[in-house]
Amino acid sequence: MKRLAVLLIAVATVAASCSTGTADTTNTAAEAIAAVEANETATIEAFLAKDLDALADTWTEDYIFVDETFGDYVEGKAANRALNANVIKWADPDKTRVLDRFVSEDGTFAVSTWEWIGTNYLGEPFDLPFAMVAEYRDGKIAKQTIYYASPDARSQLLGG
Repeated sequence: MKRLAVLLIAVATVAASCSTGTADTTNTAAEAIAAVEANETATIEAFLAKDLDALADTWTEDYIFVDETFGDYVEGKAANRALNANVIKWADPDKTRVLDRFVSEDGTFAVSTWEWIGTNYLGEPFDLPFAMVAEYRDGKIAKQTIYYASPDARSQLLGG
């Protein structure tokens, strides 16, 4: 968990220096943070419900997903919708939750730790903590980058 904390600090520093979103100056910091938290809740609910349309509604049209563990880099809402359809097939999500979260005052990025629990396509359970950096634009996720904290993430998800 110590490595995850160090990773989160490093990622937050990088995210703060390269955020591509623009703030809505009419929102207060509390409103911007609440909007990010609401979006993350909607993301979790859609993922667990396997509702790909609702999940895609949490993203911008040019949404980018990066998985540093598996080397995925996927651009665009349609391509990411297809990616998530495949993920749900081979890694059935039972539970996903945010463990901790930092949101910038302007709501343009968030750094959070998560836990993803489910069953892989072989029927084996998995329990994976991960860190996520999300860049927001107009209240939707423009880019997500995830980092699995578990050295055995690949074997848990794909079977070992």
